[in-house]
Amino acid sequence: MLLIADHLSYKYDKLNKKNVLDDVSFSINKGEIVSIIGHTGSGKSTLIEHFNALNTPTEGTIYYDGKDIFEKDYDRKALRAKIGLVFQYPDHQLFEETVYKDVCFGPTNLGLDKKEVELRAYEALKKVGVEDDLFFTSPFELSGGQKKKVTIAGVLAMKPEVLVLDEPTAGLDPKWREEILNIAKRLRDEDGVTIILVSHSMEDVARYSDHIIVMDHGKKLLDGTVDEVFEQAEILREASLDIPESTAIMRLLRKEGYRVNTAVYDADSAVREIRRTLRF
Repeated sequence: MLLIADHLSYKYDKLNKKNVLDDVSFSINKGEIVSIIGHTGSGKSTLIEHFNALNTPTEGTIYYDGKDIFEKDYDRKALRAKIGLVFQYPDHQLFEETVYKDVCFGPTNLGLDKKEVELRAYEALKKVGVEDDLFFTSPFELSGGQKKKVTIAGVLAMKPEVLVLDEPTAGLDPKWREEILNIAKRLRDEDGVTIILVSHSMEDVARYSDHIIVMDHGKKLLDGTVDEVFEQAEILREASLDIPESTAIMRLLRKEGYRVNTAVYDADSAVREIRRTLRF
């Protein structure tokens, strides 16, 4: 297991009786795309801030590659290069005069020489598909999708083993949503980067995930494959979540007597399944 949460609990201060995270345990394998889902206030963002020790648990711990990251002598600076966090709002992560300087910032802080820093920045920008003519543009002049690409590139320039994307498609149109998620999938498929997505979109989660963790009021509610989690429709609804629309349609058709596969999570797959069943 690459990353293990071991009975993790967290509260903001000793006076607060209620845990924001309450005895959360799970494991993530190397090379997985894992989605963490839950309604607002479920503890998702607080949870991912423990992965690279931005938060310190009240109880329990995180193990990364077999080592307790909260041990006194653990090198947490090195950890933050290995586990890269891309925040939901790009403007919170962008601050330099140009796109290129912004992406250079992380590897510069690793103490690398200028040539290596510039090479990493260039490779990261090309990997996410940022056009050359934008390299020396102010990041604040970019569109929302372009800004998201630049923030991902800024983390990739650190060469992380794990990339954590907090609501990576929030506020983006369908074209940009698919492009950003395909970047994440490509990083896993081609470079072996473990991807952790925090998302509200059940369709995105279903299409791209190997493994889903469902949070509710600071507790882990469900933990399993896409099929295993979306089979628990009633439990998800009780947590103010839902199954993808395509899956819901397939289940209605099944109730009406059509022998369709209900493990369908997007519109294109639903159309193919209906055509297969009706043979047209």
